Amino acid sequence: MSNEKALIIAIDDDTFTLTSIKDALSSEYKVMLAMDPEAGMNLVLKHLPQLVILDINMPTLSGMEVAQMLRRVESTRTIPIVFLSGYDTPLEMKQAEQLGAEAFLIKPCTLEEVSRTVGEILNK
Repeated sequence: MSNEKALIIAIDDDTFTLTSIKDALSSEYKVMLAMDPEAGMNLVLKHLPQLVILDINMPTLSGMEVAQMLRRVESTRTIPIVFLSGYDTPLEMKQAEQLGAEAFLIKPCTLEEVSRTVGEILNK
């Protein structure tokens, strides 16, 4: 593998969360952000990142719906997904597990938690 930084795409409708993710990860990774699920999907399909961070509760499409779409496309099927949610309901956790999520972080989570989780997944 080259010295090029791994690409992470974060999709969340909250500006503060996206800025925090970028702040936490941009020193070690290339980070692209999308506030809109559809725009985020397009970024993922175009750039094929090494990891996707997805908020669950967003307008128009939920993070679960985005993940389902990513799992149906050959080129994005195996991209690791980390879900972010303000809720940790058993239903959401089960859906995330069924979609093959690598991690499920509960908001508010610390920047260290995000960074550690991403590092563990990408360095497997």
